[in-house]
Amino acid sequence: MAGLKKAAAYSLLGYAVWAACNFLNFNLVTRLDQSNSAGLLALMTAISTPATDLGLLSLRGVLNTDARSEFKYGVFMSLRLLGMLCASLACLVIAMVQYNQPGLLAAFGLLTARLTVESVSDILFGILQKNHRMPQVGLSMTFRGILGTSVFAAVFYQTRDLVPALIAHLVCSTIILAAYDLPNALKVVSLSDIKPEWDFTRMRQLLALVLPLAANVALGSFITQMSRYGLNITDIAIYTAMYFFVLIGSTVVVAVSQSTSTALGEAVAAGNGPRFVFLTTRLLLLASAFGAAGLFAGQFFGNPLISTIFRPEYATQQQAFMIILLGGAFSYYNNVFGYALTAMRELKVQFPIKLVAFVVGLACLLTLVPRLGINGAAIAYAASSGIQTVLSAIVFQRASRQLSPEVAA
Repeated sequence: MAGLKKAAAYSLLGYAVWAACNFLNFNLVTRLDQSNSAGLLALMTAISTPATDLGLLSLRGVLNTDARSEFKYGVFMSLRLLGMLCASLACLVIAMVQYNQPGLLAAFGLLTARLTVESVSDILFGILQKNHRMPQVGLSMTFRGILGTSVFAAVFYQTRDLVPALIAHLVCSTIILAAYDLPNALKVVSLSDIKPEWDFTRMRQLLALVLPLAANVALGSFITQMSRYGLNITDIAIYTAMYFFVLIGSTVVVAVSQSTSTALGEAVAAGNGPRFVFLTTRLLLLASAFGAAGLFAGQFFGNPLISTIFRPEYATQQQAFMIILLGGAFSYYNNVFGYALTAMRELKVQFPIKLVAFVVGLACLLTLVPRLGINGAAIAYAASSGIQTVLSAIVFQRASRQLSPEVAA
């Protein structure tokens, strides 16, 4: 238990610093924005996040819970690189077709290049976590966040241009990968172990295992982001600013859930149902606490916070802000259920759940955003998150009852 708490603490440190640095980047851009740079940055994030989430193929989560070591690390690495290549190309095609602006296309290319570099670090994080080296993971995320944000902020402050700032951020992520992540991984595995292994038979087998989960994660990401697609550039920036407050809770919930995922997988592999339920219940209580705290803070301190941190004109949508926080509270539960169901290898069932949530969200988006603007986008997000929570809870209850030594074997 002490080891699990230590892993959670370092994971929380890394995710908290990383999330804070992303927030500071966006905050800086909003305050210095003179040409809709904040809206463009939010738009790039909204488009690239679902694509890269699909490209990541949820490989780290599967690696963390691969208690029986069914696949070699090199197979994970090769599939990760192939997936991110496809995701990067998809983002560039979307930017070229939908937003024919040379500066935006270059910014998209730099953003996806940085995400690809960080996706390699993510596989190394999975290897380190599986070998109980979470301190190195947390410290890497901390160093990368602080260094990347400092350089991004300095360059953007001088140039007021996203392209050179994104170049600087890419260089920082590459330095952390080469100088810190890789040397740490080589302390527990050999270079030949993590070198991409282009065994297409094993890659297809791993892809078949992770694709339902990856499609589910990407669809969930798309559900979260799609509410912004119907808004103009200015409203996208305002919506994104409000959504950053949801990320405060999700950072903690995801960090603790991520650090607990190996223990969840080990409990399933051992057929230890009581421990598995105990760990999941603790995560659900954590999600409840942050959901309630977010709604309370939003009700009483929301507008002053948004006005002070971003801009006064961003603090004009209190109703939308509360609805977004409600959707965020549901999303915290969804994060926990996602890790728990993955540990139980309930992968295929997660996609239909997200598909129902997507249909609900899309229906709200098409009918409400044209009339209600940001309020309609917030309702679409909350409705899709809420239905996903209900369906995930039903599946979790059924699956956890079946957990036994015989099932795990």
